[in-house]
Amino acid sequence: MSSWPRRVQETLSPIKLGASEDVSFTGTSAQSGALAGTTIRVCAKSADCRIKAGSNPTATATDTLLIDGVPEYFAWTSGEKLAAIRNDDTDGTLNITVES
Repeated sequence: MSSWPRRVQETLSPIKLGASEDVSFTGTSAQSGALAGTTIRVCAKSADCRIKAGSNPTATATDTLLIDGVPEYFAWTSGEKLAAIRNDDTDGTLNITVES
């Protein structure tokens, strides 16, 4: 079982943007592809969602809450995936950008 990556809480220096991916989330967990990098930026669009990281993650209603429109940065283990599921009855999209 993979541990959740630690949230980057210190002030970040500007990062060089790398690959970006959108993951549509509904009432069923959806996964990103494997993400190569050490820091990721995630931002929910259109609705709050729950997220979970791992080699084959499935997000559930009790996982980490991501608020719509509020970008978050996380330290990342290269090769892992991110899963998302809606937090309530509203579907949305999760944008994931990897630092290159």
